[in-house]
Amino acid sequence: MTQALHGGDVSEFGRRFEVDEESVLDFSSNLNWFLPEMEDEAWLELKESAGAYGEASGRGVSRQIAEVFGYASSQIMATAGSIEAIYLTAQLLRGRRILIGRPGFADYARAFAGAEVRYWDLSIDDESLNWAEVVIFGSPNNPTGVRYRVDEYQARWPGKTWLVDETFVEFSREKPTAPLEDLILFRSLTKSWRIPGLRVGFLLTSNQEWIKQLAGLQPPWSVSAVAQAWAQASLHHESQQKVEAAIQAQLSERDAMMARLGKMEGFKLHPTDANFFLIELPHGGALNLWEQLGEKGIMVRSGEGFAGLIADRFLRIAVRQRADNERLEAALREAVASL
Repeated sequence: MTQALHGGDVSEFGRRFEVDEESVLDFSSNLNWFLPEMEDEAWLELKESAGAYGEASGRGVSRQIAEVFGYASSQIMATAGSIEAIYLTAQLLRGRRILIGRPGFADYARAFAGAEVRYWDLSIDDESLNWAEVVIFGSPNNPTGVRYRVDEYQARWPGKTWLVDETFVEFSREKPTAPLEDLILFRSLTKSWRIPGLRVGFLLTSNQEWIKQLAGLQPPWSVSAVAQAWAQASLHHESQQKVEAAIQAQLSERDAMMARLGKMEGFKLHPTDANFFLIELPHGGALNLWEQLGEKGIMVRSGEGFAGLIADRFLRIAVRQRADNERLEAALREAVASL
């Protein structure tokens, strides 16, 4: 099976549109663009860790995550981003009947390749939930940005295993879901702490048997020595406060950006509880619009790569700083007028 499509592939985008990578304006990566990049001095301090193995289990990072986010360390397993947590959990539960929410992140289906899988539209009344043993979905969902409450599903459909991808939950104005015995949560620091290349995430559950089994499935050094050194230096409450302040600034800009775009004709904006949102062209033309933006060096996500989303009707847009957003808005206005 080939890799699923993801955002942030600036190199491939630059080759396709014959533009220099440094000049690409990336709206395909849903990062915390209001958080400053790590300073050169801080990167140099991590250099020494690249020549060492580090801790094979990543337990030290698990303890730091637990301390910063207020969980028991026994509920946490540090992973190479939330994506590893998803794939490890798929190994654990592959022999069961799997129900995957759509539209959604394409890697859910890829992780459960070979399992007995069905799809559902995330409706709480969908009878497909009666069939399922394991249910997986995102909240806030990627690509829609919609926040779903797992407790409502649990009350309506008891006795199931719930897998909830909360990669973007720090960008939601609602609190993260609490760990439970029948629930595995997937979390990420790569987006909110703006460290996608370091691959730091975790899974969260109060089910100790699952934690034990998942730890047995995880390869050693999944969390690299460099990632461990970063966590030791940067993953603490003072930094968390800066992250949270940057997120609030980004959400304010999101609301302002959507208000400005909402005055434009030719497409529909979908409500969101994340740091990205969907633009829908009801009559199609999104792929053409994606191309036109690409020719201007602006990179957004089309509906391609998202299970259950019509590729030619949707674009997913991240929220960046005001000047970048205004450049995108001007390009959108010009491109939509020509459709």
